[in-house]
Amino acid sequence: MTQQEIVTINAELRDITKTKAMHSLRKKGNIPGIIHGKGHDNVNLTLSAKEFTKQYKSGSLSAHLIELNISGKKEYALVRDIQLHVVKDTVQHVDFQFVDKGSEIKIDIPLSFVNESKAPGIKLGGVLNVLCRSIAVKCSPDKIPQVIEVDLSGKMIGQSIHINDVKLPEGVKFVAHEEENFTIVTISAADIGLGNPGGQYELTHHNIGFIVVDKIYKYWNFQSFSKKADYLITSGIINDNKIMLIKPYSFMNNSGIPVAKIRNFYKLSLDNIVVIHDDADLEIGRIKIKKGGSSAGHNGLKSIDSFIGNDYWRLRFGVGRPEDEKSLADYVLSKFSNFDNVTPLVEKIAKNIHLMLQGDNTAFINLIV
Repeated sequence: MTQQEIVTINAELRDITKTKAMHSLRKKGNIPGIIHGKGHDNVNLTLSAKEFTKQYKSGSLSAHLIELNISGKKEYALVRDIQLHVVKDTVQHVDFQFVDKGSEIKIDIPLSFVNESKAPGIKLGGVLNVLCRSIAVKCSPDKIPQVIEVDLSGKMIGQSIHINDVKLPEGVKFVAHEEENFTIVTISAADIGLGNPGGQYELTHHNIGFIVVDKIYKYWNFQSFSKKADYLITSGIINDNKIMLIKPYSFMNNSGIPVAKIRNFYKLSLDNIVVIHDDADLEIGRIKIKKGGSSAGHNGLKSIDSFIGNDYWRLRFGVGRPEDEKSLADYVLSKFSNFDNVTPLVEKIAKNIHLMLQGDNTAFINLIV
C-alpha cells in the first residue's frame, strides 16, 4: 500500500463574505472556501474554480493531505466538505481543516478489492457484494495510505471479509466503530424455496420449499424477511458464509418472474442459485441434489426455466405420489398426512445446509438420510 502524494492547491485570502459578492466571485471563475481548526482562526479563501475542479474530478480529495498555498503562505489541510450546485453539480464552496504535520488525524481512506481472479467463489459465479467502500483510520499526515487493500484470495461463495481481516500499513490504525468487527464484503449465494403463499397452503406437499427455507431461517437466526412486490427475502450468515433466503410470493406457476428479478438485481450466476422444491417422482422423505435437467412436469421449475434457463442447482425433496385415486395436482396441494414424520428431515437439512453450500453434496446427503 503506497502512501498518498500531497496535493497542492493555490488559494488567496478573501475579505468579502456577503451573498451577492459571493455570486459575483463565482461568476468570475472562482470558488469561495474557508479553512478552520482547533487553535486557529477561521480564514476565508478564494480558489480557482478551474484548478480546484480539476483536482476534485481527478480523485477523492477527502482522502488526501492538502498543501494549501494561501497567498504565498503554506498550510497543511484536509478537505472536510465540498458543496455542489444542486442542478449544475459544480463546486460552490470548499471547507478545509488545518492539519499539524506532527499530529494524528482521522481520515476516510477508500478500499481497493484485489485478487478477484484468485477468489474461487467469484470464478464459480459468486456476486461480490461490497458493503463498505471506505474506512476511517487514524495516522500521522505523512502516513496517509493511498488506498487500503482488501485481499479476496481464496474466498468462496458465501464467505465474508470483516474489518479485522484487513491488514493496515505501519502507523495506521482503525477508528473505533460501534460494530467492532463489521463486514466489508461478501460473495453471495441464494437459496430459493418454492411454494404458494397463503395459510391454506401451509404444510402442503407443494410448499416443502417454503418449509425448508423457514427452518433454515430459524436454525441459523437470519434477520426478519423483507416483503417485496412478489417475494420475501432475508440474508444471514451460515458458518461465516453470507446467504440469501428467498420465497417467491407469485404462486408456484409464476415462480420464474420473481426469481428472474432477484437474479438480475443481484447479478447471480445460475451456479449460485439453489431451488428447493417438492418432487413427486421421489418417495416421501427422499432427498436428491441435481444441477440442471428438465422440470419433470413441475410447474414452478417450468416457470423458472422459462425465465433464467435450467442450469441451476435443485434440492429435490421427495413427497411421493397419491396412493388413492386423488389426482397428482390435488395431492401436492394437500397437507402431509403426518407432518411429524417430515419434521426431523427438514431439521437435518437446515442444520447441515452449509455442507451443500460449500459443494460437499455427498457429506450433506449422508448426514440427512
